[in-house]
Amino acid sequence: MIIKIFNKRVLLNKVDAKLGSKAICLLDYLLKYRGHFVSTNSLEKSIYPVNSSSKNTSIRFHIFKLRKLIGEELIISHRNYGYKIDI
Repeated sequence: MIIKIFNKRVLLNKVDAKLGSKAICLLDYLLKYRGHFVSTNSLEKSIYPVNSSSKNTSIRFHIFKLRKLIGEELIISHRNYGYKIDI
């Protein structure tokens, strides 16, 4: 699987993936720390402004969308550690 992120677009195996800006930022952050768990708090800080009233449900929603796109087994979640991408 080849994932390329540029100009706020995601190419997945050379096909333009339809993702919103928050999901793209989330994917980019997970890829930056690929193979390592990233806390939900760190993910929120990476995609939302400091004074945002976002909740964990928003992160879970974007994770759900990413899993549908790239495969459920590639994004691993652990209750105490957060999420990691295994590509």
